[in-house]
Amino acid sequence: MRTSDGVDRRFAAILLGCAALVLLLWWTPLLLPFRLFVTMVHELSHALVAILTGGQVLGIAIRLDGSGVTYARGGNLVLTASAGYVGSSVFGAVLLLVARERHRRLLLRALAEDDLAGISRCLFNSLEAPSIRKFPVLELIRGAMRDSGAAGTLMSGSGATVFGLFPSVKLARTSARKIREQFGPSMWTHVARFAPVRLG
Repeated sequence: MRTSDGVDRRFAAILLGCAALVLLLWWTPLLLPFRLFVTMVHELSHALVAILTGGQVLGIAIRLDGSGVTYARGGNLVLTASAGYVGSSVFGAVLLLVARERHRRLLLRALAEDDLAGISRCLFNSLEAPSIRKFPVLELIRGAMRDSGAAGTLMSGSGATVFGLFPSVKLARTSARKIREQFGPSMWTHVARFAPVRLG
C-alpha cells in the first residue's frame, strides 16, 4: 500500500525492520563475516585510491572487532583518506546494478525458453502500486485473471491496460470472456501470443 505522496508503506516497513534487525545484531558473532567484509571493502578503497594517485600501500590490517587500517605512503592524502566511505557506497551501487542486469538476463532467458513461470517471476512495474491505490479496479481485474488461471499479471505502463500470462490460448480466451462479463461489455480484451525471442 502506498500513501498519497507515493511512499510504499510495506516496502518502507520492511526496510526499517531490516535496518533495526541489523542494528540489534551488528555486534553479534552472527554478523561478524559481514562486518569484516564491509571493513575490507572500506580499506581496499583507501588502498586503491592511494595507488591510483601515485602512492604506495604498505599494508592493510583488519581486526576481529570490525575495525581496520590501511598504511599508505605518498599519493593524494585527501582523496585517499576520503575513499573509504565513498568506495563502499560505489561498491554497493555496483551490486545493485549487477542485480538489475541479472534480472534483465533472467527475463530474456525465460522469454527465449518459453518459460511462463520464469517470465511471471520477473514481472514488475513501479507505477502499479500507486495506480491500484487510486483505481482499485485494476487489482480486481488482475485477481479475475489469476482466478482464471493466469500464471502472472501486471499493469502495463501507467494503467492503460492490465495483462495476464496464461499457459494456453483456451484459458486466456475464457478469462477474457469472464472479464467482459464481470466488468461490462465496454471492457476491451484481446488474446495474443508471444513473439519469438532470440538472444544475441
